[in-house]
Amino acid sequence: MAGKGIDPELRAEWREARRRLAESIERGDRRHAERIAADERRRARLRRLTFGLLGRRAA
Repeated sequence: MAGKGIDPELRAEWREARRRLAESIERGDRRHAERIAADERRRARLRRLTFGLLGRRAA
């Protein structure tokens, strides 16, 4: 029972699907990295504010 084989159109569809998947993964990775950076900036800002207020009250 031999199959039809893989024609060039099917290969092109697979190539396009693989390209879209790779772009989607890259986009998700970028969003993840941006979120981590934003969270770190927020934590640093809160740390500065908190220690700044604690330092003034103690003095």
